[in-house]
Amino acid sequence: AAAATNAAKHGWPPAAVFLCDDAWRAVAALWRWAEAMLGCSGDDEAVLEPSLAAFALDPAADRAGRRYVGNNFGVPHRDYAVKDVRRGTETNLETTKPSANETKTETKTNLSPPEVVSVWLPVVDVTRRNGCMYVVPVEYDARDDSTPPQFDRAGAIALAPAKAGSLMAWAGDTIHWGTACASSLAEREVPRASLAFVFRKRDASCDSRGVPLTKRECFGNTEGLALSKRLEIVKHALTCFEHWYGDTRETRE
Repeated sequence: AAAATNAAKHGWPPAAVFLCDDAWRAVAALWRWAEAMLGCSGDDEAVLEPSLAAFALDPAADRAGRRYVGNNFGVPHRDYAVKDVRRGTETNLETTKPSANETKTETKTNLSPPEVVSVWLPVVDVTRRNGCMYVVPVEYDARDDSTPPQFDRAGAIALAPAKAGSLMAWAGDTIHWGTACASSLAEREVPRASLAFVFRKRDASCDSRGVPLTKRECFGNTEGLALSKRLEIVKHALTCFEHWYGDTRETRE
């Protein structure tokens, strides 16, 4: 948390935290969870997209509506299209549940397991006021390719409160968004800082903007990734989010 917020305070992107060993130790721990969620059995079956993200919210900039590197992604969106996350077809099954006084029909969607997962790791305690994340369960999702995606807002769930270090993850086609930080926070609240990752099966649809990272490449030796490689990843990651941040050329150079 300190690394991301201090980087932003001194004019560097919060993603500079990925130059540090601590960030990659977190990646190593998350990788094991991602493998389990994706149902992977081999060490190189799950890969990490190089679009790593770090956020450190600035309440003053949020209040002014000013874009900045490390801001929240405040528009409901999917990280990946529905067709790129799951193989097979979706089916809707109607089930009838009779009660003593009525018969209620519910529609449930049968989904194949995701092959892409988005992982979100808050590094400070998250509340509804300091920039929490919202996700939309599949039953409230229209499951179409529209932009912005169509969904029932009544079904959106706030991922707060949550302690720093809480692992949160969802299928890569899940509708989600982050909220801005309120200008006035309680005594122990601080603006949200967090890390985000996308893990996928090796043979799943990928982000064509960069070559995915393997566990062997990242952790195959005791020293981990070379600093030059980490810097390359950070620079690339900034380009992945310019549609939110604006032009990052000056920062990258």
